[in-house]
Amino acid sequence: MRKGWLGLGLLLSATSLQAADCPSLAPLPGWTAAAAELKDFDQVEMRAGEAGVDGYAKVAGRVCRQTYRPVAAVTPDDAQVQAAYRTRLDQLGAETLYAADGQVTGRLNSAEGERWMVVYNQPGEVSVVVVDRQLPRRILTAASGADYRLLGHMPDYVAAAPQIDDNGKIDFHVEDSAGDIDVPVQGRAIHIQYTPKPGAAGNSDVDVAYNYRERLRELGAQFLSTKDDARTVARIEEQGRAIWFAVYNQPGEISVFVLEEKPVQAKPEAPSPAAALKDRLDQDGRVALYINFAFNKATLLPDAKPVLAQVTALLKADATLRLAVEGHTDAVGTRDYNRKLSAQRAAAVVQALVLGGIAADRLSSAGLGSAQPLAPNDSADGRARNRRVELVRQ
Repeated sequence: MRKGWLGLGLLLSATSLQAADCPSLAPLPGWTAAAAELKDFDQVEMRAGEAGVDGYAKVAGRVCRQTYRPVAAVTPDDAQVQAAYRTRLDQLGAETLYAADGQVTGRLNSAEGERWMVVYNQPGEVSVVVVDRQLPRRILTAASGADYRLLGHMPDYVAAAPQIDDNGKIDFHVEDSAGDIDVPVQGRAIHIQYTPKPGAAGNSDVDVAYNYRERLRELGAQFLSTKDDARTVARIEEQGRAIWFAVYNQPGEISVFVLEEKPVQAKPEAPSPAAALKDRLDQDGRVALYINFAFNKATLLPDAKPVLAQVTALLKADATLRLAVEGHTDAVGTRDYNRKLSAQRAAAVVQALVLGGIAADRLSSAGLGSAQPLAPNDSADGRARNRRVELVRQ
């Protein structure tokens, strides 16, 4: 048996496991194998009956895939192949989770771990997949060499020289249940291409996605595209500027794209005095405030205090004034996410005003997300203008 696998490779018949076989499941007599494909970490979706969601289970861990073809021209029919492998699963003591439609799935639990086995058959071919269930592994290196300074790389990959354009543009894919969009972003663009070291097999999509996403989570990233393990899109904020990331994995290559936007602040140099806020409310019934929050959070930053102090003064000067506080975001991210974040930020403003001595029943809050933009969302300046809090006279 191949070194490193759990020691469950039992002899089930006169046909024994060979070096090319996946553990526990030797081929039927009269079938020959190609070299097994091994992944140290991958994820397999298989039919699993009641053991899975809607009859399917996603099982991650060390994966072996093998295909067998008959030596002779005449082969058993599908039912005979399925019956033979069900017998083997029974001999192993495995639980058969599904057996129909040319597929049999088994699960074997032992002191050494949990092993899932699935056999697919069609005329002239049998495919075996074995997964030794494991937790994902953190193996991304620290940043060095050609890496972007905030990321590392997968250990068995080497980087080409980075391509850098100080005035570049990259379109970043953003997912939304209402329809995905590509957001154009301009700034310092960096592209780093990684390829496996000679003799090394590339990492699976799920392995690459897990490692880069965990690193981005440590950076406090907002994730914009994660439905496909082969693609991860996210952005962070660093010292007042957004940094965008896209990581793509495909056979034999990992591509990392980074775009550093120039810092943009769409707020006035000094907070509008209470009298100016009153004039705008009297004229328009609403006034926009550019209040800074922690990136991806509803935490007010210290420079929001002078702005809120003027709003508090406005409310104290007119005891009859009632305000609705509306939160607004740019269009990056899903609509549900933006509505939730904008609602939390509006509520944080109300809470700050109440702590400043304003009666809670004079205030209300709502999150409108990206539904009412003041500017197009196709530039950093436009997105900054759309990220605001509005006071609305009630």
